Amino acid sequence: NARQYEELRRTRGLVGARTALAWMGMASSAWRHAIHNHALTIGEQSDLLHDDLQQWLPSKRLSRSNERIAMIQRLAARIREKPITPPLGAEEEIVPIAVNDLIRERVSQLRESHPNVSFQTELLLDEAVAVRASPEWLRRALDVLVDNAAEAVIHGEKREITAATREQEGRVEILVSDTGPGIPEEMQGRLGLEPIEKSGDAKGMGVGLLMAKTIAQAYEGDIRVEETGPSGTTMVIWLPLPA
Repeated sequence: NARQYEELRRTRGLVGARTALAWMGMASSAWRHAIHNHALTIGEQSDLLHDDLQQWLPSKRLSRSNERIAMIQRLAARIREKPITPPLGAEEEIVPIAVNDLIRERVSQLRESHPNVSFQTELLLDEAVAVRASPEWLRRALDVLVDNAAEAVIHGEKREITAATREQEGRVEILVSDTGPGIPEEMQGRLGLEPIEKSGDAKGMGVGLLMAKTIAQAYEGDIRVEETGPSGTTMVIWLPLPA
């Protein structure tokens, strides 16, 4: 009976996670469709503004205005190019993902978005090890942990984040460690379970971690705090090895 109860509890949690991520996927798609036309309009209006300014402004001021218009056009183009994230429940989007390759790719890109942070990697997994998930959703979960880590170290003297991989007890673990001040004790038991109102200059309400935990659970994994204290925090995403 105890085993059956635990299996029922786990299954209910998995169904809930899949339902939540399916809704998140649909919301992402709806948002994408809603803004696409607006981004297209912004680009078109920028072209018209550019043409008008050629007649209205003296040549000395045109260069600066053209630079700003070009930036608006580039940003609008990026919005239009952003792919729609499929709902998590779409089985055709679940593919084998080489974990070490994923970490290398994301760390390379995250170095550009967090130039004031030093990134390190410790990839202990065999290069052939893969997990089954949606690459886009798994990237989002990883990015949540990295963004939280970057926020934790941004005001410190030592601004380091380490992304690591390892295999443990039949599962793959992705670790994100920072050199921040640690997670307050009163928050530790609530992380990933509910939104958390933060004080001071801290950003967000912990909703990102709630989403990341839901993503991991949808693939029969989870997220946990490995350790936290005055010298830093290590968060872990774990996923089962394919049978």
